[in-house]
Amino acid sequence: AQIGFALAPLLHQDQRGAALVIGYGTGVTSRVFHEAGFATLDIAELSGDIEGVLALCTSDVRWLAPGSGVLVGLEAGRRLLTDTQVELQNIVASDLHVEISGELAYKTSRYETRYRLPGEGKLHVARGTHLWILRRERAEWRVALVTWQVER
Repeated sequence: AQIGFALAPLLHQDQRGAALVIGYGTGVTSRVFHEAGFATLDIAELSGDIEGVLALCTSDVRWLAPGSGVLVGLEAGRRLLTDTQVELQNIVASDLHVEISGELAYKTSRYETRYRLPGEGKLHVARGTHLWILRRERAEWRVALVTWQVER
C-alpha cells in the first residue's frame, strides 16, 4: 500500500529535478522517489502519530535508544515514544540512503530534531544519524529495528 501511495503522484509528473517527500516514517516513500531518479529530495517523515509509527513496526521491533539499552516490542516502543520529557517541534531527515536485499532492507539518514524542554522557551537542536532495519512481512515492509546516535 505504501508503494502505491508513493507511485501515484509520479504518474502525473515526468520531471525529476527536486521533490518534497512527506513519508510515513519507514523510508518506503523516500526510496520510491529516490529510485524514480530525482536529483534532490527534501524529506519529512510523519511525527507525532505514535500509534501510526507503531503500526509500521514488527511485533518484536527492537529499539536501541541511546542510554536505554535494548527495548523489545510495540509496548516498549510506545513507552519510549510517549515518556519523553521534550516538546518535539520538528524532525528533518537528510542524506537518506536505502538498500534492499531480498526480504531485508535498511534506511540510514542524518537528522536534525528541534525541541523545547517543558516550561522553557528556548529551542534546542539535536543532530545525528539514525538507522532503521526493515523486513518484509506479508508483502509489506515493517520496521524491525530502530536506532540512532546523537552528535556531541
